[in-house]
Amino acid sequence: MRAIGIDIGTTTICGLLYDVGTKRVLDQLTLANVQPSASSGIQDPLSILSSVETILDRLSVDGADVISFSAQMHGILYVDEKGDAVSPFYTWQNQWGKEKGIEEEISRVLGYNVYTGYGLVTHKAMEKLPERAVCFCNIGDFVSMKLAGKTAPVCDSSIAASLGIWDVSEGKVTEAFLEDSRFFPEVVEDAAVVGCWKGIPVITPLGDNQCSFLGSVLSLEEDIVLSYGTSGQISFYSEEPKALPGFEKRPLGSKGGLQVAFSLTGGESFQILAGFFQEVIELCGLKLDKPVYKVLDALEYSEEDKTMKCEPFFLGERGNSSSLASFSHITTENFKPKAMTYALMDGMAWELHRFYESLPEEIKRSKSRLIGTGNGLRKNPHLQRIIAEKYGKELLLPEIQEGSCIGAVMNALVALGCCSSYKEAVKAFTG
Repeated sequence: MRAIGIDIGTTTICGLLYDVGTKRVLDQLTLANVQPSASSGIQDPLSILSSVETILDRLSVDGADVISFSAQMHGILYVDEKGDAVSPFYTWQNQWGKEKGIEEEISRVLGYNVYTGYGLVTHKAMEKLPERAVCFCNIGDFVSMKLAGKTAPVCDSSIAASLGIWDVSEGKVTEAFLEDSRFFPEVVEDAAVVGCWKGIPVITPLGDNQCSFLGSVLSLEEDIVLSYGTSGQISFYSEEPKALPGFEKRPLGSKGGLQVAFSLTGGESFQILAGFFQEVIELCGLKLDKPVYKVLDALEYSEEDKTMKCEPFFLGERGNSSSLASFSHITTENFKPKAMTYALMDGMAWELHRFYESLPEEIKRSKSRLIGTGNGLRKNPHLQRIIAEKYGKELLLPEIQEGSCIGAVMNALVALGCCSSYKEAVKAFTG
């Protein structure tokens, strides 16, 4: 079987053609996505659809048996009765909920927490709904619907939970906000076929967090995954019905899910510090012949450089947007660029490690491997070493970097019945 897995990310849209029998990537293509603008965090859904079609035209030339998607979560766009977009795509970076201070009230009514950037929060923060809007959906739902020639989106529960409309503990669409439920898309708990594109089955998109996890682990039940990209997450599989303290439960099919905790800035923290140093260089009228982050990557650190502390809450914390980033334990001896850089990386590791430390001992003992994903980690060897030291485990980096695309392929195998579960799909890929 040859499967096309496509990851619709915030920064890029990546696709690969994977031969399931030989476990080989036969072809792949990555296109840049237009970056979200300002506090609205909008992207153009038609531009994203066009990029996906370009990738499909390239990857399907040599034949494909199924198409499956990993989709950036939380964001929404509105469609009309024909399934045409009548709004931009408001991504997870939309800040209207924070600006209007409505997160807590919506969470109270729902009975579970939602945050700014979640589709339902963005919907409730809209001053005026788009004309002709009959439904909202995620970008992955929109793309799969259009490719399949349908007029109404179908949403996996992993995506629906990220929108805030799926009650994870109850396993159903929320019954709160009934006046808004007419805009909710159809939700399915398990992977399903939406329709066909040029005769090739198209699968309901799965959340990018879930796809990245599936495409990275060696064992569904034994591994913990750290991701440092545009944001940061620590994730592990669990069949617990409710979220553990400090974590959020994210669906993965009808039988289990991921326990996930977050860093809102993730790997971007390092770029923020690099931008600070770049501005200092420019103020001095100087120009480097290579990017600042490469200079920082080449630094070596002594024990004296490891005494400053940093809490990298540049975008606040999930559920506490008033948190601010800080540097502390600053002295006349350590107030230097190297100490600041090391403190930031140590803070990036600490921000997710504190959630791991809060887990019950029996859960920590059951997780034998630590796996790292995302360019913010893959391209930063110093951060890799700091993380391995904090967790007391070897940090493994998957050879295939597009783990979300591989996870999407696994989702297709489950949807088509080639694998009876995600656990079986992971075993099929890892042996």
